[in-house]
Amino acid sequence: MTVEALRERILRGDYPEGEPLRQDALADELGVSRIPVREALRQLEAEGLVTFSPHRGAVVSTRDVQRCTATPPQARPDYWDVTYHYRGVEHHMQTTSPPGPMVTVNEAGEPRM
Repeated sequence: MTVEALRERILRGDYPEGEPLRQDALADELGVSRIPVREALRQLEAEGLVTFSPHRGAVVSTRDVQRCTATPPQARPDYWDVTYHYRGVEHHMQTTSPPGPMVTVNEAGEPRM
């Protein structure tokens, strides 16, 4: 699907942060029409991976969250201590479910679960 292909390429770093994402070029690259590309970009905007800017169109969002690390004290802990960095500031949180490789945050740097 178009959205999965674009998401994977953004997360892999094929399109660097701030790079304009031209619908016609993406459609040619993926072998689809512009309509699924436009819908995919809107979905990725909702996920925070793409930002629409006036006069620039869609661009890859700046992702200031680095990989988080979990350090469970035992094999099946009651909670995980997670440390992540957002805009150069170290944050800590605890979660009762195993964390994934990335933490999604809002504009204030607070985790979204």
